[in-house]
Amino acid sequence: MSFTAKFMFLVVITASIAWAKPDVFLKTKMYLPFLRFSALYPMEAARNQISGFCTLQFDVAESGGVENPQVLACSPEGYFERPSIEALSRFRYQPSSYRVAGVVEAFWFSAEINSEYSHWKNLGVYNRVKCREAVHECHAVLAAP
Repeated sequence: MSFTAKFMFLVVITASIAWAKPDVFLKTKMYLPFLRFSALYPMEAARNQISGFCTLQFDVAESGGVENPQVLACSPEGYFERPSIEALSRFRYQPSSYRVAGVVEAFWFSAEINSEYSHWKNLGVYNRVKCREAVHECHAVLAAP
């Protein structure tokens, strides 16, 4: 093999390696914790028969733990924020080499199973995760089945 042929072969191999790992988007059908806890129904809300929900956004660390929980919406305000954050902080996801940002979880509080706030009526929305392999970064987006 001539010097020129060896050089061209090396350039082609190097270019192939450089382009072999573009951003890869991984999709999971559902992104769910393997360890999940229910939020405690606040005594004051139960005493006054108040139903509602609280939606939180958070990140999942490489270790599988929940980080940076933020309240997106709670209705009515002032009842369900604390128990939702406390329950969410105990969730555990499968550890991975990726950090997942923007995961959303909703907690529903109702004494009646047929209430508009019953979590049984709000199933079917899940987090779809997209990862950029080159930077080990993932983001979750809510999706319907």
